[in-house]
Amino acid sequence: MKLATLSFDDGHERDRGVIAVLDRFGIKATFYIIAQRTGRLDAAVYAGHEAGSHTFTHPRRGLNETKDLSAEVIAARPRLQKWSGQEVKPFAYPCGKATLRYAEVVGIVGHTMARTYAIDPENAYQIPEPFLVPVTAYLDRPIDYDALWNLRHENKPIHLAGHGQHFCDTETWQSLHHLCAWLQAGGYEFVVNSEFVERCQKDWSGGSKQGGNNGNA
Repeated sequence: MKLATLSFDDGHERDRGVIAVLDRFGIKATFYIIAQRTGRLDAAVYAGHEAGSHTFTHPRRGLNETKDLSAEVIAARPRLQKWSGQEVKPFAYPCGKATLRYAEVVGIVGHTMARTYAIDPENAYQIPEPFLVPVTAYLDRPIDYDALWNLRHENKPIHLAGHGQHFCDTETWQSLHHLCAWLQAGGYEFVVNSEFVERCQKDWSGGSKQGGNNGNA
């Protein structure tokens, strides 16, 4: 399946430049926004792209599995929906840290999927498939692109993620241009994260997951 999806975390002023590149290629992506940042981000810049939740404040340390976790997840979605004018379906775990309780709250709130950067083999079997979606490679770390050659050759789905604020020099901007052009030349169709999961979910059933990378989101 020649399907690709791109996502960018946090919500940053540099997303404007990323979106300009994506729009040039006719690519729609998913932007996981930290809800407390919506007051200083222009929703119009993200028009035509998918909005996702990245919690309310993006806590980097462990969350209390009840009070803090619920507050971070529950408060973020309605604020993001009002800001974006969209039904916010996708969710991205801060720093890729997923737990069973985390996944349960994300689903209860109304999200249809959750993205992580790495799968922890010790708890992965407990978390339902749509709430443990891995990433193939980092968009803002070109060294990771080596992993894409075989996937493209085999026409496998490709899931790329990054951070708008990391696109700040000639190398990273050129890598984004090159990657978009390279995948399109290979016949890849780009979709937003929620559609990617809907169309690929059957391939992840039964414990068959596409590998991800470890890292911070």
